[in-house]
Amino acid sequence: MYHLKNLLLLLSFLAGTAMASDSRSGQETLRCLSLNNIRQITILDNQHIVFDTNSGGHYLNTLPYPCPSLHRSRAIMYRTSLSRLCDLDIITILDDVGPGFRPMGSCGLGTFEPVNEDEFRDLKQQRRN
Repeated sequence: MYHLKNLLLLLSFLAGTAMASDSRSGQETLRCLSLNNIRQITILDNQHIVFDTNSGGHYLNTLPYPCPSLHRSRAIMYRTSLSRLCDLDIITILDDVGPGFRPMGSCGLGTFEPVNEDEFRDLKQQRRN
C-alpha cells in the first residue's frame, strides 16, 4: 500500500510538470481563473477563447472538442457554485434574438494557458484569416 501511495504521488507530480511545460509563455497553465479577475472574454473560433484578466494577463482556453455554436458574434454564459471558472465547467452559448438571448448549446472548457500580448495579437489575426 505504501508503494502505491508513492507511485500515485509521483504520477501526480509528473502530470503537473507536463502541464507546466505545455505553456507557450513558459508559465504554468491554470485549471481555474477567479471570476473577480476576469475582465473580458474574446471568442476566437469554435474551440478557442481568450480570457483577459484585471491583472493584465491573457489566458487561452482551448476547448477539448470543437463547439459548433461558439462564434465571435455570440455571447457566452456560465454558472458556477464557486468564485472560479474552471477547466471542468460548462459554458452555454447564447444567440441574441429580439429582446433577449436564446441558448444555442453548451460545451466544456479546457485549461487556461497564459499567452503574452504578442501571442494574443497573433492568435486574433490567425483566426480572422
